[in-house]
Amino acid sequence: MKHTDKPYKLFFIFICLASLSPWVWLLVRNFTHIFPYKEPFVLENHQAIIHEVNTLRGEILASAFKPLAKFIANKPVIITREFSIRYLSLFDPHFLFIEGSRNLLKSSRQSGTFLLSYLPFILSGIYKLSQLKRRKTIFALAAITPIPAIFVQERHELISAIPLLITLTFIATLGALTLLKQKPKLMILLILLMILEFIRFHHDFITHYPFRLIESKLF
Repeated sequence: MKHTDKPYKLFFIFICLASLSPWVWLLVRNFTHIFPYKEPFVLENHQAIIHEVNTLRGEILASAFKPLAKFIANKPVIITREFSIRYLSLFDPHFLFIEGSRNLLKSSRQSGTFLLSYLPFILSGIYKLSQLKRRKTIFALAAITPIPAIFVQERHELISAIPLLITLTFIATLGALTLLKQKPKLMILLILLMILEFIRFHHDFITHYPFRLIESKLF
């Protein structure tokens, strides 16, 4: 029985955490304004890439590293750097737990993509995953999930980051189940903190967020 009820516990905790996630509330509320999805891709903006290459090349040519200009200031290097920065920025705590996306349709700007109280669950989940035999495969799969978001022109774009957000929610679910079994008193405290934080988010979401949307004139 112990082994058969574990998937149900995971599913229940996953649904609870997802239901309390600000990004889910934003997605549901603004669904008709976000879809159909028409976000431009970063590779469509070739002029910005070319401009950056020319600017960087000019700076290098004016410096003591002139022979390296062609190797450092070229489109593949600039694109690789840009994608690397975009990839790492998706793990930015400010995006995940503080303010979320820069687009007001996809973030209330008063809470992160996740509640800050999710952080202990995510850390606990990562630790739990690191103890599994197939941890390399699991972490490799998790590392792939942010890739769709790096091709979208808008930084920290919510829809393209959904694979990453679902993965982090699953990791948080695993962490929450682990804490529930091993440290139930701590789990109770974290649940209370999460409920209080969600009440604060929900109050802002219902009372103040609609007025910020009107003032932004996004629709």
